[in-house]
Amino acid sequence: MEDGIYVECDRAVRSLGTCVIAGADASALSTYRGGGRLKRLYVPRTEEEFAAVCREVLSLTGRMPFLLGGGSNTLIDDGEVRRPVVWTRGLTGVTLTPEGLLCYAGTR
Repeated sequence: MEDGIYVECDRAVRSLGTCVIAGADASALSTYRGGGRLKRLYVPRTEEEFAAVCREVLSLTGRMPFLLGGGSNTLIDDGEVRRPVVWTRGLTGVTLTPEGLLCYAGTR
């Protein structure tokens, strides 16, 4: 991805109220403690915001962002990760459905 597309993505995602982090240390987000720098990390606060961020990134880049939950059993490249990453760890909650429990990615 070219650098200009990050500016467009950042503007769209910030308009949703989502936190945008440039150059995040991926090793801090994985239980393996490995990985390089994330060109962009988007941190939605709600399920609706998460869906909107994914739609914006897809619309502007032509591909889905990488979805990162709690970071367990996740290997992240040691170099610069240029694909936008959406971190769902902040999405917490448990909902009882007819099929069972629905637990969001950040639920502990």
